[in-house]
Amino acid sequence: MRLINTRTLRLHEVTEAERAPYAILSHTWEEEEVSFQDFQDRDRAEKKKGYAKIKEVCRIASSRGLPYAWVDTCCIDKSSSAELSEAINSMFRWYQESDVCVVFLSDLQPSKKPDVDFPRQFPACRWLTRGFTLQELIAPPMVSFYDSSWNYRGTKLGWKSLISDVTRIDSTILQDPEGLTSIPVGRRMSWAAKRNTTRQEDLAYCLLGIFDVNMPLIYGEGAKAFTRLQEEIAKQTCDLSLFAWKQDGPDPPFRGILAKSPEEFASCGALKHKIRDAYLTNEYTFTNKGLRMETALVTFPEVTKNLVWNLGCSERDDWSKLEVQGYLGVFLAKTAIGYVRAQPNLVFEAGTQRRGPNELGTFYMKAHLNKLESARISRRFEGAIYVRCPESVRIAAAAPEALWDQNRLLFLNQGQGINTYIRLGFRARLGLKGHTAAIIACSTMERPVCAIWELSDPMFSRAQGFMQSKVLADYVAADYLRLRVLANQGSNSATSKAVAHIQDPSSATSISVHVELQEHVYEGQRGFLLNVEVSREAKPPARHE
Repeated sequence: MRLINTRTLRLHEVTEAERAPYAILSHTWEEEEVSFQDFQDRDRAEKKKGYAKIKEVCRIASSRGLPYAWVDTCCIDKSSSAELSEAINSMFRWYQESDVCVVFLSDLQPSKKPDVDFPRQFPACRWLTRGFTLQELIAPPMVSFYDSSWNYRGTKLGWKSLISDVTRIDSTILQDPEGLTSIPVGRRMSWAAKRNTTRQEDLAYCLLGIFDVNMPLIYGEGAKAFTRLQEEIAKQTCDLSLFAWKQDGPDPPFRGILAKSPEEFASCGALKHKIRDAYLTNEYTFTNKGLRMETALVTFPEVTKNLVWNLGCSERDDWSKLEVQGYLGVFLAKTAIGYVRAQPNLVFEAGTQRRGPNELGTFYMKAHLNKLESARISRRFEGAIYVRCPESVRIAAAAPEALWDQNRLLFLNQGQGINTYIRLGFRARLGLKGHTAAIIACSTMERPVCAIWELSDPMFSRAQGFMQSKVLADYVAADYLRLRVLANQGSNSATSKAVAHIQDPSSATSISVHVELQEHVYEGQRGFLLNVEVSREAKPPARHE
């Protein structure tokens, strides 16, 4: 770390082992700032407008008995990418360890009634709109404000209520930044929602200290920097409010689970955890398939056909007393490539809506969607197989599970066609008392074909083993269908039918299960309908040897 000697105005190298008292400058960059290279030549430095700021900070530091000062323009050699990366990763700590942070508000005009005019003038200062000044406000224990003529205008603690109202930063954090980890991630992000930086990458880099993370700087990566920041935050915390952002407007209708910029957290300023100081234990990780998490997703049949992910945060002060009400969640739509954020311009608030059964398991949520993936998702019901069953039949299992949307009762398409299995169970109202079941296989690989096998059929056990296999079975399944059905189907009909007769030996009850696979339109997209019908038989069908 380089510091400026306030007496000689020369740079001085300070090691980590040294503890040198210093003042630190916070400001907005103007024309003719003094660079590290400029500062090596006193004559060249003094000719630049920015040199006046350096002199004033050194004067203020010296008047407070501080031998050193730090100014970002000249104390960092920005021509060295390694040094710049180290400096930005250390910046929060450097401000935190300063004896005083001198804030120069270049657009704050002097006043004859400074205490009266400051509350009116301060909110309009450009300093409040810059990205890096957020941590420069929060980190230092002592912050002193100066106007454009270097008149003292008060301190952070003295104007704590005003600053909190203007910035939406908790007053407790302004007083003691050690409490940052108790503030929900989404709420901390909201503090930067209206701030901007000259370079897009700095929207992420200026927040490293706010979230106590470190990461290499890669200028030129653009929006990927903010993606990396969110992934680094996810490694450090279990706080799901990281995903409570909202986009501005309904388009695009589907997104990945990560936000594009701090601006999308603008509505998160009131987020709170359920129990103050509670330790969060949600475990999730990012993989090549996106965010992976073992959790329970909630269904609200009367609200949406998508699933709701409870983010464990709320805007309600009485949330802890409301139990299942009050929490915020986001909508997740199942697709062939994993779950994606649906209606990303909305956040769901749980209230008195009727809940359906939870879906438990391991879920993969896409981090981001590119344009091609978004286009495919908008057509995800093309070629899908929708299943319609009577109330006397239940779907006990479906494979491949990755393509089965339980809320919509359909298999999503995964390319040129799909091959699916459904295991049926039968309810007591049919009069069956023993163990009975049937498996339906469908294929749309070449043309719509279906088959059904009851429990005693040798194909039933083969198909059941296929369904239980951990190996993805969606395309290999076609082998069974080609052997058993496709080879014997002579026409190119767009409809396929099959029937199974099931006899319950314990009750002498027989039923017929008819299945038909035909073309169908679902939500305006052409796919297929698998219609299942069940009828009681007067007597068991005759067996032919």
